[in-house]
Amino acid sequence: MYRQWVGAMTASLSIVLAVAPLVFPAFFAGDKGLLRNQVTWWIASAIAFLIASRSAWGEERQKRIDLQKRWEDNSPMLGLEIYSFEGPKAWLTNATPVTMAIKLLTGRVPTSIHFDPLTSKSGAFRLKFDSLPHVDSPHPLPMRFEIEEVGKPKLSAKDRETTHIYERDMLLLFLNDAKEKSAIDAFPLTTRFSDKGEQRAQAFNLRWDWSKHGFLRDTT
Repeated sequence: MYRQWVGAMTASLSIVLAVAPLVFPAFFAGDKGLLRNQVTWWIASAIAFLIASRSAWGEERQKRIDLQKRWEDNSPMLGLEIYSFEGPKAWLTNATPVTMAIKLLTGRVPTSIHFDPLTSKSGAFRLKFDSLPHVDSPHPLPMRFEIEEVGKPKLSAKDRETTHIYERDMLLLFLNDAKEKSAIDAFPLTTRFSDKGEQRAQAFNLRWDWSKHGFLRDTT
């Protein structure tokens, strides 16, 4: 609507400039009339430039408003990414054979992000992710985790830093803690976060493929 109004204004201005010498021939006659004609065209050009500039600014401003509105109206949608080595040899020769990361796909910025702990198939181990204050970037944010043995004392922050080098070995114990192994073991992961004061949740799945000896990238 605004663009149509600007088009109508500039078109009307062009018509007025074309008709004016016919309606007021005496005013535009002679040397003074030529000067008046040139001045009139310069003024008209300046007005047309201002109208066009206003139009471009108005369109860009409306685009920003619409984009911001779409962003704020949408509920947060998170994405979970897994980067995993494959094969027993690769897992044994790399201290950190798997990295998990979360990112914001669309919507508002979620805050107070927590992850429900995962329990191994036979229940002897628990995988726990650290909480995050927020996720506000489309770039993946690494998720730090630890493996706890159920019934054992919880490690202090200092001890955790010391035993971080055993993270791979603890994760393998977690995965192997199963009476029966499927071709692919799935571990449902629930992510909880706050969105404008409301508590929301989003479900993912961590899938371990025994034939590949690695995590699958598909987390849906």
